[in-house]
Amino acid sequence: MATPVEVSTETMMGTKSLEFTVTDWDLALPAIQSLAQDYGAGASGPVFSDWTRSNNQLAWRSTFHELNPMLEIIKKLGPVLTDIPGATLDKFVTHAPTEWLPAIRDATEDLQDVYYYETPAGMRTGCYSKTGSDVPPFDDELGTLCSSHPEFTIRDWDSAKYLVDEYINRTRGEKDCIYFGWTRLGNSLHWQAYFPDGDALRYHYQNVRGLLDALTEGPNPPASLDHFRIHGPAAELDKCRSIAQGIRHIFFETDERIKKLKQN
Repeated sequence: MATPVEVSTETMMGTKSLEFTVTDWDLALPAIQSLAQDYGAGASGPVFSDWTRSNNQLAWRSTFHELNPMLEIIKKLGPVLTDIPGATLDKFVTHAPTEWLPAIRDATEDLQDVYYYETPAGMRTGCYSKTGSDVPPFDDELGTLCSSHPEFTIRDWDSAKYLVDEYINRTRGEKDCIYFGWTRLGNSLHWQAYFPDGDALRYHYQNVRGLLDALTEGPNPPASLDHFRIHGPAAELDKCRSIAQGIRHIFFETDERIKKLKQN
């Protein structure tokens, strides 16, 4: 297994994340299964796509290595997102390189509650692959892939910058980190990190916990933690629950009733 490598922000991936509140699962499930079938991972679409659930909150996340496939799916989804029986779309979030944003904004101009996160100006971000490639391998044949998504409100960007850079330095040494990157919207800072299983996510958490505390704790911390979401299969998330104590984590478990298409 090759040592992870850092690649430029030009190869940073794009993500669309949709959040729903489901009021009637019997009504909503057929339409959601259809969306998963039609817009799952494949050669012409996202490289990874999954549906995870926390009580009545449902998240649909898809990752892309290129802009055009992301735009095509967004344009097709627009007319159907508000017509899912038994479910309400709460939020449509995109994370993408800054140069992608004009096209993404155009594609979502008819949608409400869309939030656009972009590469933080002047701050290092990175993409790491256990294959040594500049394209992360989102291959989830084992069905164990996990991800973490904390979000912070930054009070002092100058003080936070060193810690944000240090996150990347620490993560670069993790041989099983598939992807790690930062995005920003105003004073909100978000990280995305993907791992092949719960063991790798647990190791990452232990590796950066001191930095997380330095960023958000103490008499005058440069940031506050708004939420910390972890997504993955229940069995993999169980490996991480004990180390999550003391932090407001929300665990989103893979919903096995929704068909997950594998990467081609």
